[in-house]
Amino acid sequence: MHGTLRRAQTIGFVLAGGLLVAAGAVLWTAPEWLIRSLARWYPDCLYHVPTQEPLVALTIDDGPDPASTPLILDELRRQNARATFFLITDRVRGQESVMRRLVAEGHELGNHFTQDRPSIGLSPGAFEADLLRAHRELAPWARLAWARPASGWYSQAMIRVMQRHGYRCAMGSVYPFDATIPSISWATRYILRNARPGAILILHDAGARGRRTARVLAEVLPELRRRGYRVVSLSELVAAASPAHSADRPEGSEEGGDLGFGITGGDLWDYRQIGYRPPGCMPRWQPFAREAVAWLRRSFGSQRTFFLGAGTEETDDEGTERSADRDQTRGGPGLSSHIP
Repeated sequence: MHGTLRRAQTIGFVLAGGLLVAAGAVLWTAPEWLIRSLARWYPDCLYHVPTQEPLVALTIDDGPDPASTPLILDELRRQNARATFFLITDRVRGQESVMRRLVAEGHELGNHFTQDRPSIGLSPGAFEADLLRAHRELAPWARLAWARPASGWYSQAMIRVMQRHGYRCAMGSVYPFDATIPSISWATRYILRNARPGAILILHDAGARGRRTARVLAEVLPELRRRGYRVVSLSELVAAASPAHSADRPEGSEEGGDLGFGITGGDLWDYRQIGYRPPGCMPRWQPFAREAVAWLRRSFGSQRTFFLGAGTEETDDEGTERSADRDQTRGGPGLSSHIP
């Protein structure tokens, strides 16, 4: 009896450990099959742009902030890079000088609604009212084309509201979880590890997050430039898309269920945290699972090893890092290591 229980516990621990390793590998590598699957299931929301041009789009959420946004703008100007800033409009008033600088330096503005709260928790009517209220605040500053629901969850009803008012939904493909992992080194390595043509990068502004973003960009932008990439706004990236992939709904796309999610916020992985239950069916998970298993076999069945980080880091709220054990492993997640 005790032997059977012990074996069951051992099997349980092994399975749990395997799932953690697989989740960690997905977290670190941002596999292309996942992004392709999301883009295919939810074609009305932009995750990445198919292109062979050495371009990546930079998007920055949750500004403006009187202290951190100018630091971010300084780094962008220093490296001749442009970005799309998804702004929370309750933070706009009183920041007119920051807004003028954003527009004057050629950056794009996006609608991130009025408050930092999960958009999926709003009723359709409240969601539409929030979108339009934010639009009225931002429209005097620039032409608006993109909206990003907060926390990464959205529904088809939300998509229809955005489209009705001339917006396209934007998510992303390279998100270093900077809203929940306060590590400059992690974010820098993650972005450089996963940047590829057509990627959409996501970082955050406001307070300590914004100060960390400025420091991340000070590391990331020169290295991307050295690799031949240009960092542009969302609209610039879409304009450079391959003609065969420039349509809003690619041929052969499969529409998923009512609930969609993107790679934008710290609580997006569990819709229960935001009190939402999907009213319709979820996406077709069987092909997703098959692709995931095939990816794991290719990754771990070869001689390539994925490192989650050989060292440990501690970061305070200001983003100051104290490295306890610097990564000295050849081929690990260093600034110049990447898989072509």
